[in-house]
Amino acid sequence: MKVLAVVAITQQWSPSVVYASGFAMGLIWLLFGATGIMGWIGRITPNSVIRGTQVALGAPLAFDAFKMSNSIMDRNRLE
Repeated sequence: MKVLAVVAITQQWSPSVVYASGFAMGLIWLLFGATGIMGWIGRITPNSVIRGTQVALGAPLAFDAFKMSNSIMDRNRLE
């Protein structure tokens, strides 16, 4: 779900796309939970892949947060 949040924020998805992707992700997690496939995926995924994915998703989010905070500060200076 964090991945969806990062992508939705950085790409400025419309609310309907966010709702649809959340619903689809819920169905996928339900399927994975019911079949037990998450345990298997967790066992075969190396920690380096997990950490790399976290960094690759966190960097654009941090960059957008920095841009947003700068634009807010710029608006406050103009007032």
